[in-house]
Amino acid sequence: MITKTLKYSDGEIDATIEIGKANGRMGAKHGAMVEETRQFCKDSPGCDRFEIDARWSFTAVVPATLSVTGLPWPMTVEQFVNLPEELSDMWLDEARKLNMHWWKMPDTVDAQKKATSDT
Repeated sequence: MITKTLKYSDGEIDATIEIGKANGRMGAKHGAMVEETRQFCKDSPGCDRFEIDARWSFTAVVPATLSVTGLPWPMTVEQFVNLPEELSDMWLDEARKLNMHWWKMPDTVDAQKKATSDT
């Protein structure tokens, strides 16, 4: 498995996070979390842009994360959004780099599958 280890230290937090390229189990977890987020936002009239962004970021980092030291793990959305921005941005960026397919739109994925099957 392809992995990336992040280290973050700011005098208050000293954390190490290992992120991996998704396998089937991680992808299934990501899919389930995306559905939970969609349902939460649909059922919550007060679900604002901040809440949506926080939850979408969380759906990417949690399933891609293999291990965490120096932070609560597992963590809640609330704990995640209260991390220093530099840390949460770094974590999300690396999860995105390793799992770019999670950001493709369904019609793009379908078109790629069709192109592959036509050749």
